[in-house]
Amino acid sequence: MMPRKVAEKAWTYILYETGTGHVLSVLCGGVGMYELNIPLTAVEAARALADSAYLDGLASEIRMHPQQFAPRSVML
Repeated sequence: MMPRKVAEKAWTYILYETGTGHVLSVLCGGVGMYELNIPLTAVEAARALADSAYLDGLASEIRMHPQQFAPRSVML
């Protein structure tokens, strides 16, 4: 199954629904831009789908501390 966009904020994040759950793709970096694709837990996904402010905050946290989230990152 191809990932399907569920939510998007330009130049910030895209929330995808995959066959196995939800993945938040966050644009990170400064001079060199890159994406971290973070699979969300069931609790994170439920909150993200219900509250766009939570999704904005989670994306911001990932962007500010990418090294903490890098181990969770997957390829899409």
